[in-house]
Amino acid sequence: MATNAGRRRTLVRIAFGELTGDAIAMFGLPVLILTISIALQVIAAGVALNMIRVTGRAFGWVCFAAAVLLMAVRRAITLGRVIATDGGAAPDPAAESVALVISTLMLVGLVWIGQILRATRPRSADACSRSATERHSARRPR
Repeated sequence: MATNAGRRRTLVRIAFGELTGDAIAMFGLPVLILTISIALQVIAAGVALNMIRVTGRAFGWVCFAAAVLLMAVRRAITLGRVIATDGGAAPDPAAESVALVISTLMLVGLVWIGQILRATRPRSADACSRSATERHSARRPR
């Protein structure tokens, strides 16, 4: 059985992307699923915060990012319990797989929304400038 120091080193390797078959064997598939899910949720929160620059609005994106980060914290708590109990408090792999799919879809959806907003923003800016030009020319006496 691996020592706590060995487990911590393995966790550091997992956190920095050096996941190996030994790590999966030591901690199990639920830990892999939880780790990926946490990473995706943190990335999704970052993408949500990036949307502030795209939309010029902050409140909704900050709320969304905070909610996603809290979901990541919840996953991290579960991950910590699994590791602290040597896998004794193993979560349900089916439930964690669903959480992973949700995290993936959330990130993909946010990226997709960002692309749509970026694609429509220049058009709406042109439309606004055209409207302003039309209003200005309509006011000039002839």
